[in-house]
Amino acid sequence: MKNIIKILILSLFIVVYTSCDTDVLNEVPRDSFSPDNLYANTSGFKAATATLYSNVRSERSGREWLPSMMTGTDVSNGGNTFRDIIPLTTYGAALTPSFEPARLWWNLGYQTISYSNLIIEKAQDSNIDWDNPNDPLIFTAEAKFFRAYYHNLLTNLFNDIPLADEFYTQPKLDFTRSPQKQVLEFIKEDLIFASENLPDNPASVENGKLTSWAALHLLTEVYLHLGEYALAESTAK
Repeated sequence: MKNIIKILILSLFIVVYTSCDTDVLNEVPRDSFSPDNLYANTSGFKAATATLYSNVRSERSGREWLPSMMTGTDVSNGGNTFRDIIPLTTYGAALTPSFEPARLWWNLGYQTISYSNLIIEKAQDSNIDWDNPNDPLIFTAEAKFFRAYYHNLLTNLFNDIPLADEFYTQPKLDFTRSPQKQVLEFIKEDLIFASENLPDNPASVENGKLTSWAALHLLTEVYLHLGEYALAESTAK
């Protein structure tokens, strides 16, 4: 009987003691990604940048993506096959901000830019457990490439666009469109950084990963758009 009483008292003591320890209430999610547990090491950044590559690959899937870039040009005519892109054959009143292909490109572009901005910011954290000292530069260069890629795509489609150069933790409802030249200058700086920090040798990266040559190729296009032809010639060599 005395032993039972001792056990009950000990159990009560443990319950009371642990109930005063608020640390047990701080949950650490282990079965899902969050900014706190994803951007902790090189593997986490690899997982994060995989989303950027995946978003670009998604451009080659789905019936609206590529057809919407060609329909209404001398490349193709929509016919009656893809109803979502038929308005592109006439460029009439149906081409509004709610036009499905326009909405898809706009949303994909700014979603990927947002992910890129988060990676760029998180890579500056001094507490990351990197596999190699050069990892933060590589991941930042990859993210800046994708940020430039989608800013470039969007400004080619929509001319003046909002310039998104940071990750927003709260909804931002007062975006304004930046002049296209300002957007292109921003893109140029991102691509210069990417071209200087991405690997040169394709054999040194995983299949499908970026090299400096991709950044130089896109940078050449931007130089041409800006009318900086001598620089375009130098990066195209």
